[in-house]
Amino acid sequence: VSTKAYPLSEICFVNVAEDSEGERMYRVELILRSGQVVPLRNGYSVGKARKERRAQRLQFMLRVGSEVPATGSQLRPQRPKY
Repeated sequence: VSTKAYPLSEICFVNVAEDSEGERMYRVELILRSGQVVPLRNGYSVGKARKERRAQRLQFMLRVGSEVPATGSQLRPQRPKY
């Protein structure tokens, strides 16, 4: 397990992402100004409501938004490569 640090000023959004396999599994992700997506955990787990509450607390503490802006933005989320 590795840990990487990011400056708080680089975090612009907090997102709750659903597993791409449609299994109703979720995780909290940070979206950096570069567009890089940083998951707070590697895997997904059940409990969307709990993750939404965590994301809201992070949004409040970090004073950031909750969703990536629509088209026309310079930000383009980039999924991490494993």
